[in-house]
Amino acid sequence: IRSRFPNVAAVTGAHQYDAVMDAVHNVVPPKPDPFRPLVPEEGPGVRLTPKHYSYLKISEGCDHRCSFCIIPSLRGDLASRPVADVLREAETLAKSGVKELLVVSQDTSAYGLDIRYAQSEWRGQNWDASFEDLARGLGELGIWVRMHYVYPYPHVNSVIPLMAEARINVIPNPLINIMLQGRHDTYPKRRGMTRVRELMDAGLNVSFGHDCVMDPWYSMGSGDMLEVGHMAIHVAQMAGVEDKKKIFEALTVNSAKTLGLEGYGLDKGCKADLVILQAADPLEALRLKPVRLAVIKGGKVIARTAPRITTISIDGRPQAIDIGLDYIPRA
Repeated sequence: IRSRFPNVAAVTGAHQYDAVMDAVHNVVPPKPDPFRPLVPEEGPGVRLTPKHYSYLKISEGCDHRCSFCIIPSLRGDLASRPVADVLREAETLAKSGVKELLVVSQDTSAYGLDIRYAQSEWRGQNWDASFEDLARGLGELGIWVRMHYVYPYPHVNSVIPLMAEARINVIPNPLINIMLQGRHDTYPKRRGMTRVRELMDAGLNVSFGHDCVMDPWYSMGSGDMLEVGHMAIHVAQMAGVEDKKKIFEALTVNSAKTLGLEGYGLDKGCKADLVILQAADPLEALRLKPVRLAVIKGGKVIARTAPRITTISIDGRPQAIDIGLDYIPRA
């Protein structure tokens, strides 16, 4: 690295904070201040983020060996910090004015596995070095906590009530999840999808997303949310009539809640922002992924598409079929 980039000040390893500060001081010598050490023993220490948020590292390394990830080669196997150390640091950050903590690691759901969920004391109580206890402890600080890199381990179910209590919005991404997750499994392979039904049953607001529309991770995207819902029905195994209604709401009403949109809906007084589909009802829209006949913004039609009409040349059959009306299953 130094030979290719001679202007690099230093090359350090993980957690080598002193080496980083030494490199910074070699470039920009600190002004002497006998009343304030550079890295105080008490307090939040040196942060490279604005004062309202901060990162909170809970572990290093990872025990998985995914073909697309180099992290284990650089950081090694999972190495979790004691939970009391993590919670004390989080508490110190909160007292210093931090309003949002971004919890980071390579595999947050696996936190504590390597140290057998060892207990340690914080605020006069013993806490397990587990994902659940970590979430509960951070929840006592009264600030926003954003958990990054959480994967669907079985024990993650235990935090669903906490998520519901915090009124968290959940955004699964069925298309890229089914492509990437479980690819190293033997058969049968896992579906690579979060617990959609359980989250909905617990009262959480679930709204589907479409991540990586066109990139190396997922190259089959079209930006079509009906395609997302169609896949969600399959991988979440929610093919019942009421299930499919919930899936459609997750694409529409629930997504508006997640984004905090005002004036959303078809009631009088709502904003006239809508899409007209060539389908008789939401269930048919999910099944057929039909043409968008019109896109309306603020009451003005900004895009139109001709209906999909199939012409048939068979005696005794209709000459034309409208997929939105003529394909409806009959009782």
